[in-house]
Amino acid sequence: MKYTPIDCALHDYLEIACSSKIKIAIEHDDGRRLTGYADNVFSQNKAEWITLVNEQEPIGPIRLDQIQRINSLQPNPHFKLIEFKPIGKNDMHEQYKIIVLRNNKAWCDIIINNNSTQSILKDISSRYPNSDGFTCQLYKKTGENRILSASEKGIKVLAIEDTYAAVTGSIINTPEAQALVKTAACLN
Repeated sequence: MKYTPIDCALHDYLEIACSSKIKIAIEHDDGRRLTGYADNVFSQNKAEWITLVNEQEPIGPIRLDQIQRINSLQPNPHFKLIEFKPIGKNDMHEQYKIIVLRNNKAWCDIIINNNSTQSILKDISSRYPNSDGFTCQLYKKTGENRILSASEKGIKVLAIEDTYAAVTGSIINTPEAQALVKTAACLN
């Protein structure tokens, strides 16, 4: 079964649960209720997993997209209940970044994160023409890096940095632009 990613915000709670060794109960899709101390969250075989440890033995790994909810079984300042909802293709919000250069020097960055990607790319291409020395490069968001701080009070997110990959052939105001715009705008 293909893995369906969970919402990125849920990863913070899982990391907190693991680093603080919070005792939790996981309600699984198949009806099982697994109880133990959160131990580790990791990626393996193109999926994400969590392991628990209880007094007797390790539990897991448990695939994150097969979790319905997690209940905290001990008081903590971070969470009581986490409801899981895997992100389906229709729910996923694709994001693009356009880097506009003028005479090969950075001019501006434009972030597109809505369902009108195709029309926005066409508009940007017309506003920054090659005849005026502009070149536009298209990138698609591939993930994010988070900087965390851990203390006796818990874990805090200090910064989030989006990561992007260039869309192949991504100079958008060239004759290839129309084909690229249609290819890149997979949301429509």
